[in-house]
Amino acid sequence: MVFKHYSASSYLLKVHGATGSLLGFLGAISLNTSSELKRKIKETHPDLVELGVIKSGISAQAETAKQINLVWVIVTFVLSAILSPTIFYLGQGLKTLDWQHEKNMYIYKEALESVDSLEEKAEYISTAIEEEGLQFANYLSVLQKAQGTVLLIIVIILSGSFSIFFLRYQWIISLKECVDNAYIEQEQALIDKKEADMRDAALIKENEEKDLRNAALIVEIRKSRMRKK
Repeated sequence: MVFKHYSASSYLLKVHGATGSLLGFLGAISLNTSSELKRKIKETHPDLVELGVIKSGISAQAETAKQINLVWVIVTFVLSAILSPTIFYLGQGLKTLDWQHEKNMYIYKEALESVDSLEEKAEYISTAIEEEGLQFANYLSVLQKAQGTVLLIIVIILSGSFSIFFLRYQWIISLKECVDNAYIEQEQALIDKKEADMRDAALIKENEEKDLRNAALIVEIRKSRMRKK
């Protein structure tokens, strides 16, 4: 038999309807689907050679899907390397406020030299500090929102990717288990059929030998009777 599909999973999905619980190729297959799939592939592929090709193909895909753990270790390492300078850049971004504060301190000092009243000086400094505090809070809020947006995007991408990988892994593994069970059942059925054929052949041979013995006995009896006459 020539398979028209590139992979075992694609063949099982498109030919035998091995759909998962979510969409076509995501999520584990249901019990009814598993039972129906086993019946179909055993009927379609009574030869263990063809069924073995499907079994080896889906097993290879399952082994590849298991590498998801390695993939996520690499992804985590890369993201850690990418995000590690974030704290440094956030600190550097706040330095402009420090420079602005130092500049304002010189301006305040020059402005307060011409003010004699302590109340006016206190009011001026309070107003200036309040304005700087508001400016700092706004700037910090912008940085926090930017960082939060970046983290949210990363979390969404990672969560979505992991969910897809995990659900596809469930689908592949459930297909593998179904094909493995079908292969074992088909192999056992062929063994049972071979043993049954051997028993039938042995029984036929035994009956033939019995018939030959009976025929020889009949011939011997006839000869004995002939001699007596």
